[in-house]
Amino acid sequence: GVPTVPSWPLNDSISAFRTPCLIKAKHSWKEGCHLPRGWPCHSSEAFPAVLDSLLNQGFCPEDYFLQELLEIHPEDIYSVCGFHDGEKPTMDIVAVLQRLASMESGLSCSAVAVVVPDPAGLIEQARLILNEICFVGPFEIEFIKTSDGFKVLEFNPRFWLQHGVFIRANNLLIRRYLGMEVPSCPGGTILNQGTWVDGIWFLSHLFKGRFKVLQNLRMARHVGRSACSFFPSLRVSATILLRSNFSGKLSHAL
Repeated sequence: GVPTVPSWPLNDSISAFRTPCLIKAKHSWKEGCHLPRGWPCHSSEAFPAVLDSLLNQGFCPEDYFLQELLEIHPEDIYSVCGFHDGEKPTMDIVAVLQRLASMESGLSCSAVAVVVPDPAGLIEQARLILNEICFVGPFEIEFIKTSDGFKVLEFNPRFWLQHGVFIRANNLLIRRYLGMEVPSCPGGTILNQGTWVDGIWFLSHLFKGRFKVLQNLRMARHVGRSACSFFPSLRVSATILLRSNFSGKLSHAL
């Protein structure tokens, strides 16, 4: 099978508790509500308090599970993503992204991601999972690089935040999703489509004088991906930040 990060049910956690671990949501969304990414727990003594925090916030334990807590560095996170259709494999479109920066410290998603060559047969491992469940549609499967090799971290059977990386590839991801087959653009692996950058994250850091974000872009150039695509665009991101700042000041004044 495909190696995965060890996990086990939350309901059995008292008798089978392992440390350190992460109380993690099974799904990102439930009934239109975004669930927290999870709560780290570093000891069995701290576990009851962490579980009480989950319950006190109104979350259901059945929506969570336990996963081994790994020390994660942004550059150790890779994603196999794209559009999969086991019945029409020639129309599949796939890319491997490496995270260069996270939105924030701790549990977070990518703020800067770069398209890279497949480092260890991750695409084939992802296809094994997708074909096993007869999956059709957009997807993202996250892997983490550990001392024991790459392991599956999570599976998102939907559009994901960085799907804009496919716009440079003739927007094939959206075309596949809408059933717009393009004979002149068959499926395949996207190898060089630059760097995806979250525009709001980028500008908000610059506005706050956190110029380390510029270093992240230099890292992208180091791995040979100089073309940066900002999503939202810098113009839209600036508008969102200005409106948010104005609304915040107005609410405070009232």
